[in-house]
Amino acid sequence: MKLRVMGLFFIIMAFLMLNPHVKNLVTPFTHIFLMGSSEGKDILFFSLMGLSMILSPLSENRIFKKFNREVYLSVVLFLAFLSYLISEIIEIYIRYKFSVSPFTTFVVLSPTPTSTSILHSHIFKASLSPIFQKFVISKNIHIGTSLLHYIPSWLTVYATIVLFLIYFFGLLSLSERKIIQKILIIFGLSTLIIGIIDGGIFATPSLVGLFILFYMKFATTDSPTGKNLIKPTLIILIIIFIGLALDITHSNTKFYEVTALKNNNEKIYSYMPGKYNERWLINHLTKKFEGKYIAFFMSWNFFSYW
Repeated sequence: MKLRVMGLFFIIMAFLMLNPHVKNLVTPFTHIFLMGSSEGKDILFFSLMGLSMILSPLSENRIFKKFNREVYLSVVLFLAFLSYLISEIIEIYIRYKFSVSPFTTFVVLSPTPTSTSILHSHIFKASLSPIFQKFVISKNIHIGTSLLHYIPSWLTVYATIVLFLIYFFGLLSLSERKIIQKILIIFGLSTLIIGIIDGGIFATPSLVGLFILFYMKFATTDSPTGKNLIKPTLIILIIIFIGLALDITHSNTKFYEVTALKNNNEKIYSYMPGKYNERWLINHLTKKFEGKYIAFFMSWNFFSYW
C-alpha cells in the first residue's frame, strides 16, 4: 500500500515537471543520475518510477512465480546488454555506409539537429520517435526524429518489444523483496531503460541502472552487505574504462576531420584546428551547416574538454 501511494506521488511529479518552476527546482537533483537531465528524461523517470510502484503487486501473482526472481533479473540484464550491442552495431554500420571512421560524432541537421556516436548513442531514441510523437506534449522534449532515416526500420519494433520485456521482467524480479529493495530495483530499472533509450551503455543512466541491478543480482541474502558492492563496481569500472579508452585513443588533438553530406550524398571534407572545444565546435558547425548540408561527421578530441 505504501509503495502504491509513493507511486501515485511520482506520477503526479511527472505531470508537474511540465511546469518550468517545478522543473528548475527538481532538475539539479535528477541531473546527478540522468546526466544532462532534460525535461523528457525527467518526465520518463518519474513516470517509470510511479507506474512501477503502482504495478509492483503484480510480482506476487503466483502465475509468475514459476521462475526465481533472480532469473527475471538476469533476463533484464541480458536484454539490456543485447540492446546496447545492437545500438553500437548500428552506429558502426551508419559510418561504414558513408565510409567514415566509426570513431566520429554523427550530426543530422534536418528537420532538427540530432547527434549520436558509439560513446553516446541516440539510436534507440530515434527508433522510438514515431511512438513518442503521439505522446509528447511539450516542444522542449527532443525525440531524435532526424536520425530515423538512417536506422533500420525493424529497430522500432525491436526497441518497443525489448523495452517492454525489460520493464515487465524487471517488475517480476520484485517478488518477495523488502520495500527498500523494491525501490532500489525500480530506481535501477527506470534509469536503465532511460539509458538504453538515450545515451547507450556508456551513459550515466545506464551505468547507474546497471550498478544497482547487478548489486541486487549479486546479493546473496535479503540483507545485502558491502561485499556485494565489489562485483558490480568492477563491472561498471570496466565499462567506464572501455569508454574512456575508446575516446582517448581515437582522439586527434591536432585537428578535427569533418565530413559533410549533401542531399545527393556527395561528401565534402574539411579540417578544423584542434584548439576548439569539441562540444562548442559541433554546435558551431551545426548552425553553420544548416540549410547547406543534410548531415556531417566529426572526429573526436577528448582533451579539448580540459
